[in-house]
Amino acid sequence: MSELYRRWGEHVSKLPPAEEGRPKALESFAWMQGEWQAVARDYEADAEKGRGIFEAGRGPATVGFTPDQRWLRIESELRPNWLNVRYIGYDRAARQFVLHEITSPGQVFVSPMRSAGWGGDRVIFGPADLLFYGLPLTDRITFVRQGNDAFRVVVEARLPDGTLMAVDDMVYTRVKSAARPSVPSAVAGTPPPAAASSQPPGTFDTSQLAQVREELTTLHGELNAAVQARDRAAIERGYAPEFVFIHAYGYVDSLADHVEMLLARDPASPPRILTFAQLSVHGDVAVNRQRGGTTIGTPTLGTTIYVRRNGRWQILQSQGTEMVPERTAVPVATAVLDSYVGRYDRGGGVVVEIRREGDTLFRVVPGLPRVRMTPASETQFFDKTGTEWTFHRDPAGRVTHYVSRFRDREWRGTRID
Repeated sequence: MSELYRRWGEHVSKLPPAEEGRPKALESFAWMQGEWQAVARDYEADAEKGRGIFEAGRGPATVGFTPDQRWLRIESELRPNWLNVRYIGYDRAARQFVLHEITSPGQVFVSPMRSAGWGGDRVIFGPADLLFYGLPLTDRITFVRQGNDAFRVVVEARLPDGTLMAVDDMVYTRVKSAARPSVPSAVAGTPPPAAASSQPPGTFDTSQLAQVREELTTLHGELNAAVQARDRAAIERGYAPEFVFIHAYGYVDSLADHVEMLLARDPASPPRILTFAQLSVHGDVAVNRQRGGTTIGTPTLGTTIYVRRNGRWQILQSQGTEMVPERTAVPVATAVLDSYVGRYDRGGGVVVEIRREGDTLFRVVPGLPRVRMTPASETQFFDKTGTEWTFHRDPAGRVTHYVSRFRDREWRGTRID
């Protein structure tokens, strides 16, 4: 994720100055604002079946304008560790729309995609050159409007003969939410006061999502500006006095510690870009979850808790939880799996039972939830906690024991039947 933020910072630093506020031309995209369900699909060719369309991922998506109103941001979280973010802006000098995309670290656009604007129900960006894991390609991206509650984003790649072929798309369907009642403003031209939430405690309030997302985006924009300006007081206003940051590495920073860390940042480093695809609102409390990574690249799930006091949002707590990296299961013959089935003495009166169900194994211990053991090879398995299991045999080929490892700890289970 940090690689995506760095690349977007590089994009923005090279852009020409834009007009203040939202360019009028971007109003043609305003209908896209809101919450969506996104489905990514790959167009693949099979020698026997011909071309087919296969789902590659799905998840929540959010479309809205950035705090400075210069960009329409389309954020799609399709599965863990797969975040796609597209930015649409307007170049007044060239009278063209501009599309920037940040996605998997293997894809880098050599030049931004440009478009003259909508033609009927679609707007076409590109073609433009990009590098996909070092391989030079030329892509074209087309947004196709399908009414007010659906649209598609189609990606085409240029073939050696110069023609363009569709290779994948993303289908967006609007997520409907209850309409918010309007509250008359006491003063003409000013926004109405925020009404107290009518939701019971602990209920997910979907009616506030769009407004709260905009308010939190503004909060983080102000914090980024304060960090760039080295404005300690402005930074502190963005956090609750009791703020704590629970790091994925296992230590806790107080508000004072966190402010000092922010003030020590390199002014040239790009600001942090948050997404709110997993935001929930509970009255005057909001919770946001976002995938990310540690400084050494370990995947994390971050949780940020916000509290609204005196009409202003503050950050109450940030927490990063280190996640188990995704791994791929390998097929193992049923006979091999069956050879591991049995009971194992782990010591201390603990007996571990290994069972087979289908094409994998399960660890069963009385009084504990059973755990799936996914094969990484014929002798090695892993589970969702990150524990690795290795089965050992004697010279005659009989399974004698297993060794399980979790971080710096190790256990041995000796087979008893």
